[in-house]
Amino acid sequence: ALKLNLEAVDFSFDTKSFTPKQQDQQTQEDTKHTKDDNDTGKDDKQNTTTTETQKEKEPAVEKETPKSPETPGTSVAPVKQETTKVKAEGTKISNADQKAEYVVISKAGETPSVSYKPAADAKDKTIRIPESVTVDGVTYKVTAIADNAFKGNKTVQTIVVPASVAVIGKNAFSGCKNLKSIIIGKNVKRLGANLFKNCKKLKTINVKTAKLTRKNVDKNAFMGVGNKVTVKVPKKLKKAYMKLFRKKKLSKKVKIK
Repeated sequence: ALKLNLEAVDFSFDTKSFTPKQQDQQTQEDTKHTKDDNDTGKDDKQNTTTTETQKEKEPAVEKETPKSPETPGTSVAPVKQETTKVKAEGTKISNADQKAEYVVISKAGETPSVSYKPAADAKDKTIRIPESVTVDGVTYKVTAIADNAFKGNKTVQTIVVPASVAVIGKNAFSGCKNLKSIIIGKNVKRLGANLFKNCKKLKTINVKTAKLTRKNVDKNAFMGVGNKVTVKVPKKLKKAYMKLFRKKKLSKKVKIK
């Protein structure tokens, strides 16, 4: 038979360290503390986010610019705006120098334009017709030379027609006994009858326009031009203009360059 000597075995142990119930309680408490710490951190984060959101939603307050105090008894007078009125068609106007007479030829609503005629007492030897004239605050474009504009002028020797002019009226230079040269601008598209009749000293007609046709040049436009005159035209139109001008009574003896 086997006999155990129980007295020789040491059964002493730390009951506190090995009690399962106590270990479970300790574990639960540690878990609780950890959760509480996490919850506290989460709450702090939520509070911070809420505060930042509220700041974003709050409307920005604009600072008012301080107004300077008004001086008693003073007020700002309204600024008066000057209005300009275009003259009616057919109205005669003149600018400050009084060297020419203009007649409004534009209708209501059109670009203001006028015809040109030198003053009756004009004694300039060289006349450069202006492209525009301003009268009473309105600028009018000079687009025509009036019928009989220079007729009988005994002083003028040179006339320059600007690019703004489209029409030269009949008899415009007729009877200018001392007229020697004339330049016809590049946008002229109509020539009236008897333009150079009795211009006995005329030597040069410089035609810059390329817009002349059989329909817009009167049949007697070049009647009376002396045989000693030289007509200058655009090179590419020399042949066409030679034929056209001959039909409009230009002498065959006149040179065309």
